[in-house]
Amino acid sequence: MVVLYVGGKKVGTWLESEQRVQEYAASNQEVELRDDTGKVLGRFVPAEPLCPWNPNLTRESLDRLSAEGCGVPLAEFWKRMGVE
Repeated sequence: MVVLYVGGKKVGTWLESEQRVQEYAASNQEVELRDDTGKVLGRFVPAEPLCPWNPNLTRESLDRLSAEGCGVPLAEFWKRMGVE
C-alpha cells in the first residue's frame, strides 16, 4: 500500500490521494508518497506561482498582455529603476 505523508505525518492512502494532494497543494505543503515500510517513493512539491505578487496571473494572460504591447522593454525598466 502507498501512503501519503505531509510534514512527516501520515495523512491518507494512495486511494485518497486525489483529494488529499489538492488540499495540501492549495495550502502549499509538500506531500510524500511512501510504501508500507516508510520508504519515500516520491514527493509532490507545489509549483511556485508564475508571479508571486499576483498568483492568479497565467502564462496566457502574460502572452496576451505582451501581444497587446503592455509593459516596457527590460532595458527601459532598468533605466526607470535607476540602473544603467
